Amino acid sequence: MTLDEREFELENVKFLARERDAINRIYYGLWIMFLGGFVLSLHVSIVRCPRTACVLIAVFRVLAIVGTAVNFLMQDFAIRFLAGIRERFFYRAWNAPRFVKEANVKIRLYGPRARSCETPLRVIAVLFLLIALVGSFLVRVS
Repeated sequence: MTLDEREFELENVKFLARERDAINRIYYGLWIMFLGGFVLSLHVSIVRCPRTACVLIAVFRVLAIVGTAVNFLMQDFAIRFLAGIRERFFYRAWNAPRFVKEANVKIRLYGPRARSCETPLRVIAVLFLLIALVGSFLVRVS
């Protein structure tokens, strides 16, 4: 695959824009939700069912921390995956097969890892919101 210089620059700029967009957008909302919920849980007073409320608050905080960690891990894998795609494109354009193979290894390694984080992250988010709903009847934000 050979590209002229202008075509290469155009494709590289397009890909870098997509990569930057992915870095800025991937599950940013979930990160805000997890950390906001954690901070909010620090300012609650228990209204009824003290034992249940305490357990729910503890699980809520743990889910916030685990959700944030899984979110950042997934973003790291996704960024490395996109970097591998960019590197493969770059090295293929410059006819460097050894480096293309290295980029392919990175793509095969980090793509599935990023995808494997999606389901646990969604499950954590659903549990987090469910506990927030149930807990909202047991506590009051002060």
